Amino acid sequence: MSATIRVNGEYFPLREVSKDHFAGLVKLVTQKITWDEAIPQVFAQAAGLIASEKGTEDLLYHAALRALAELGARSVTVDASQKLCTIVEENPTPTANGDASAIGFSAIESGVAYIAATVNAFRRTIRVNEEEIRLTRQSREIGQKITGLVTQVRQVNEPVLIAAGRVLGSMMKAGKTFDDPELHMTLVMLSDLGVRLVRVDVEKGILGFGPLDEGNAVAAACMQGLNAEQIGEVRKRVGEWNEKMRQMSTQSNQPQRAMIPSLMGVRRRR
Repeated sequence: MSATIRVNGEYFPLREVSKDHFAGLVKLVTQKITWDEAIPQVFAQAAGLIASEKGTEDLLYHAALRALAELGARSVTVDASQKLCTIVEENPTPTANGDASAIGFSAIESGVAYIAATVNAFRRTIRVNEEEIRLTRQSREIGQKITGLVTQVRQVNEPVLIAAGRVLGSMMKAGKTFDDPELHMTLVMLSDLGVRLVRVDVEKGILGFGPLDEGNAVAAACMQGLNAEQIGEVRKRVGEWNEKMRQMSTQSNQPQRAMIPSLMGVRRRR
């Protein structure tokens, strides 16, 4: 894992770091990410803080600089005494866009994939009917509550995204808005499963999905700590789902996104 970045005008050779270091870095950074600030800037702030508190020989600092390099930073200035790291020069990269191509086998095994996965996970939108929603990840407690609710209503052999979609429908039917933390977390869960578009007809009690997004699904799997083989299975399932829906759409001459009807009432699994 050889890479360099200019620090204070000089090339800085980055040391080998473990997957655990990248995981620790991401855990630190994700607490600070908002829609108001570019994600590379948040990683730069982390690098400045780590340089001040742990020193420039610490492997977590090297992980932060490697993350910045992956995000396109070519040159930075670091002032450890002021806890500052400033990006001086940067170029676009697949990692900076959160592309699925940056979450390949070697990147997953080394831990570098955590960086692209973080960008993907925190810069997503989902379309509900005609409205584009910017997603903000909710607290662990709300996430656990929604996971429990989806598990409760899921029918035997029912895909998780269908169960989550029914929960979404029931919340919308009850009058909850997209700003409601629980409804918003349900959208985040659907997005983590690869959903980019969901159609909800409250009056008819049906829902449908557009094609699943591989990047969203593999990024979520990476953030959950799955290994390369497990993430490969996620890619496979997304591809199989999309192909199945494509075939169903072709056979019925209907848009793919409308091909998965489901009653939206919250039902207990049998």
